[in-house]
Amino acid sequence: MSNFIKKLENIFEKEIIKTKGVYIISDHSSYVNQQQTNDAFSDKWKKYNEEDINQKEKLFEFQKKWYFKLYNFSNEKDLQSYLYTKEIILDAGCGLGYKAKWFADLSPNSLVIAMDYSDSIFFAAEEYKKLKNLVFVKNDIADTKIKKNLIDYISCDQVIHHTENPQKTLK
Repeated sequence: MSNFIKKLENIFEKEIIKTKGVYIISDHSSYVNQQQTNDAFSDKWKKYNEEDINQKEKLFEFQKKWYFKLYNFSNEKDLQSYLYTKEIILDAGCGLGYKAKWFADLSPNSLVIAMDYSDSIFFAAEEYKKLKNLVFVKNDIADTKIKKNLIDYISCDQVIHHTENPQKTLK
């Protein structure tokens, strides 16, 4: 068992079960609006996952530049220096996981947790299964079930407004 998996087992408030490469905490919402959002994003990411790799790469390059500008990183080296000091990184609302994969590549000694409530998490887990420091968790980011004060960096890029109660999610 890798050190990353041992570390993962001590992060959550409850035992988590792995299915199809994904740790499942919760796979449905009691909020009707949230479940509709999950279903819509599951469909969206499934279609996107089937797109041409060149289109994906273009979008990802755009997203990288967006991320640098939005979060005040000069460039990839600057982000890497920042992430390298973090033991545990959470990509909350990871979608297809490309940012989580990016974080895992930039900081190979960090445990990166990619969390999403939609079924996109299964596509992401399959796509990036070879990365030893990247794990995928299906769960609501508004109730992560992560013990307090364990995460060193949380990225929740372009996601929080899709939760049932964004203010509560921030807590």
